[in-house]
Amino acid sequence: NGVGVATGLAVNTYGGSTLNVEVSYERGSGQLKLRKQFGDDIEDSARNAYKYVKTHAAKYGLENLDFTKIDLDIDITPAGKVDGPSAGGLMVTAIISALTGRAVSPGLAMTGEITMRGDILPIGGLKQKVMAAHRMGYKEVIFPAANLKDIEDIPKEVRDGIILKPAATYDDIYPDAVVPQVSGTPASTVASAAAPTRPGFLARILAALRAWGLWPAA
Repeated sequence: NGVGVATGLAVNTYGGSTLNVEVSYERGSGQLKLRKQFGDDIEDSARNAYKYVKTHAAKYGLENLDFTKIDLDIDITPAGKVDGPSAGGLMVTAIISALTGRAVSPGLAMTGEITMRGDILPIGGLKQKVMAAHRMGYKEVIFPAANLKDIEDIPKEVRDGIILKPAATYDDIYPDAVVPQVSGTPASTVASAAAPTRPGFLARILAALRAWGLWPAA
């Protein structure tokens, strides 16, 4: 994990696996760009995650960011078609991290769908996902509080070897998910930077006259 990079959990035919959501931005016109072929569910999750961040910008220190002046890029690795709604909370975390310049907490993985109100909805395959995080050396997994009933399905040796934190809303996730220190460049710095402008016609004429000594210096 780092600035704009957060680890999520998925279920496949072999059990559980990890994936990284990577978010970056550049000066632009307010577009959201998805870098790979995603399924409809995860594309909806990405759009909803970005809408959530914009709606609650002040909560995360982004009230001064003009979202219409940046383009946001979202990628998921490893490569391949990815689908499912359970990466919503993960995407919110990666977006906040990228835009604030604050890194995602190391050793953390998470899963959970998010609503526009910030509620974290239940997911499937919690056992497989937690086992994958444990196998890959992650220290903590944040999961939906609605899945607490599924904890008993996870082998005891796995439960004892990893911190499992339930979250009912994104407010339960944020304090643990993003470190306090700024280690990257906040997006507000990029969005507010003055765009290069070409001098107007009159300004160019005056500059030429001054260069030729035909007009007093400014």
